Amino acid sequence: MTHRTFVSKRIALLALATVAGGAACQAAEPDTDAVAEAQLEVESVPSTVRCLVVNASTPARQRHWVLALAASTTNASLALDDVPVGRVTFVATAYDADCATDGPVAGAEATWVADAQRVAILSGRSNPLNLVLHPAGGTVDGTVGFQTPVVQVALGDLSSYALLADGRVMAWGKNDAGQLGDGTFTATARVRPAPVNGLPGRVDQIAAGLNHACAIVAADGSVWCWGSDFKGQVGDGLPKLDRSLPVRVTLPPPGRAIQIAAGTFHTCALLTGGGLACWGSGVAGELGQGPAAEQAAPPLTSFNDGEEGGWVAVATGDRSTCALRNLGHLSCSQVNATTSNLSKLVPVVDLAAVTSFALGGGLRLAVRGDGMVLTAINNTAAALVPDLTDVVQVAVSNGSGHSCALRASGAVLCWGGNTHGQLGNGTVDASTTPRPVLGLTNVVQVAAGQAHTCAITEDGSLYCWGRNRLGALGLGDLLSRFKPTRVTF
Repeated sequence: MTHRTFVSKRIALLALATVAGGAACQAAEPDTDAVAEAQLEVESVPSTVRCLVVNASTPARQRHWVLALAASTTNASLALDDVPVGRVTFVATAYDADCATDGPVAGAEATWVADAQRVAILSGRSNPLNLVLHPAGGTVDGTVGFQTPVVQVALGDLSSYALLADGRVMAWGKNDAGQLGDGTFTATARVRPAPVNGLPGRVDQIAAGLNHACAIVAADGSVWCWGSDFKGQVGDGLPKLDRSLPVRVTLPPPGRAIQIAAGTFHTCALLTGGGLACWGSGVAGELGQGPAAEQAAPPLTSFNDGEEGGWVAVATGDRSTCALRNLGHLSCSQVNATTSNLSKLVPVVDLAAVTSFALGGGLRLAVRGDGMVLTAINNTAAALVPDLTDVVQVAVSNGSGHSCALRASGAVLCWGGNTHGQLGNGTVDASTTPRPVLGLTNVVQVAAGQAHTCAITEDGSLYCWGRNRLGALGLGDLLSRFKPTRVTF
């Protein structure tokens, strides 16, 4: 057994969360309809700490709060509103520097970081949460530096992205279209994570398409995208001009996004108030604009199906878009749709009480409130995925046909294609039924790329496995892995 040894100086945080109503799910709730509140009690604060940033994240959404501390503060209290409901990971980062509007002052380095504890926020219950801060840059087992925790991972074709607890975005892998966001276009492999440049502030959420990526900036809900613009999926109004640095997308009113989703050649944003805006390729009706070839910037409306707002989550795949309404009803753009259906999302038949869903290369998976997983083919719930129970999140590859499911216990199971070891079971044998990923526990999010897979554990560590062409795993080499391997930053 591995033991972690840290210095004894610590800061303890206790959060008591009580839900005001609503079901536990991964749908992003509009800011105007908060579903949970928490009170964070901060004790035994190190005397040098002046700014504390707390992140709460589910696979579908992130929120953060900033607490400015007076010099030599030993105890403080922070009210958290609009806490995401479901299996939430809380992460705290402290700075020996003053707070700005959205976090520490520019250039400040994290001096303390906290282990994350996953907590399920349930109706009518209080959930104690304990985080312990350790010195940033300290050692684990005397050899490994303690790194800023990862709160979200997103995977493209052969490029990968991680959102850190301090709001930075890291990227690695393929960069021929500028999809790593560092200002360059390179055909060589990026085998280690490096920062995405040009984002105007800390980021709340990221998404990855085939060869482009997007982020939501926390301060104003603005959307920034970069990488391939082959079909206008970057959304800056200049089609077929790849971007090696993030560019701002002009969103329709109210202009603030709370979720972002990136498909093969299109992108969608869920706006405050429950509206949707989509841009990029629209040949299959994935933009909600009829048989539009492409849309280089977000239109004023998307999926105008006669109902006002009501969307609480969105997902995109290969020429496909699905969105969830606040009662758990899932609707999707239709496969082989008639012209009249290319401007709306059509409800999936025989499917209700959806809490999580994912799209990939022609496959749609949905998790019901009872933890069972169903496939949805051409807007009809087709069949239960065998041997899967108590599931809270699913991920679908947009390339090699593999899928994964995260159970409430923190275990991950994967199935489908496995040529490069992307199922994480130590073999390259395909499997038609879900099989456990080896050596991985306490997972809070899983993501599936073209032929690689990554997962975040509750301590904020990131593990990846599968195909490592062009450095997609971020492990410092080009060797594929058949089992999870930790990524360091």
